[in-house]
Amino acid sequence: MQENRGISPQDNNFINLLSVILTESGRVIFSVFSMFLALVPIGTLLLHLFHFMFDRILDIVTTKDQKEKVIKTVVFSAQMIAVGFSMKILGLNVVYPIFNMQTAVLAGFFGSGSNIPCCR
Repeated sequence: MQENRGISPQDNNFINLLSVILTESGRVIFSVFSMFLALVPIGTLLLHLFHFMFDRILDIVTTKDQKEKVIKTVVFSAQMIAVGFSMKILGLNVVYPIFNMQTAVLAGFFGSGSNIPCCR
């Protein structure tokens, strides 16, 4: 029947089917891995954030003048509020959807998708 459509019996065999399944499965696994790699810059961002925080806290602690210490503390608090607001926006709009999608895909691979909020 398929010979009438130009598909020879040699092109339509079990080995070719397995080859296509394995090739496409490899592409899917690579896509999932690429999604995980998309979150690597978040680790770099957190590293810079912690470095900034520790540097500022160390500067505040080592300051001798009480008035200057209070000013540095107020400025640092305002900076942390701004950074926290920015991180919340980044987390809710970028990181959480990507992470949620990744956990759903991995749960599908391992067959335990019922305990993930997005997949119920």
